[in-house]
Amino acid sequence: MLVDAERGRRLRDGLHAVIVGPPNAGKSSLLNALAGSERAIVTDIAGTTRDLLTETIRSDGVALTLVDTAGLREGGDAIEREGMRRARAELSRADLAIVVLDAREPDAGRQPMQDAVAQVPRVLWLHNKADLLEQGAEVRNGDDTLSVSARTGAGIDALHGYLRAAVLGGDVAGADAFSARARHVDGLRRASADVADARDALQAGSLELAAESLRGAHDALGELVGKVLPDALLGHVFSTFCVGK
Repeated sequence: MLVDAERGRRLRDGLHAVIVGPPNAGKSSLLNALAGSERAIVTDIAGTTRDLLTETIRSDGVALTLVDTAGLREGGDAIEREGMRRARAELSRADLAIVVLDAREPDAGRQPMQDAVAQVPRVLWLHNKADLLEQGAEVRNGDDTLSVSARTGAGIDALHGYLRAAVLGGDVAGADAFSARARHVDGLRRASADVADARDALQAGSLELAAESLRGAHDALGELVGKVLPDALLGHVFSTFCVGK
């Protein structure tokens, strides 16, 4: 149930995907290709992107929030270093990191990125500029690796498919998943924890503690169906609405 609820959150709120990688790997070109417009400035100059650039798109009916970031490298001027700091901060909130590497030298670019994306729940290693590979060169595709060309559009359809699967938790048939707000997921987690506490209390022979834990689970589930509305929850619910005069 919690897995389905998390999938529902992504369906409702969209996938938060952060595009990262070394300078000149084609991150901004990728954003433009996915957005279908020239949203980001693209040049051959390292460090062109200095700040976060956010674009919300829909891919095959699911929402995606894409964030283009400054290229990660050592050095750079003060403004570029601030851009890199913001990129790393954005990664801490990401559902997915799309690590863009030059397809001609993916291994050289991959190692420095490992630490930057270590805490991101899901990572896609995207080998861009595949159109520049020499004829017969290896094209790598796998569960967490795709080869594309943001310039020609090759592989972009496959990338859209990957992103859709990421939103649906890997199950394209899951479009009918329960659509939950964050408070729904929180309530289910609290109820699950209380039920586990009640089970432990019963095994220890403590009926009073078991009853208290079951009451907590009952109240948490009651919040979800509107039968229990403590003042704190009412305040949270009304804070999410814009009420006119």
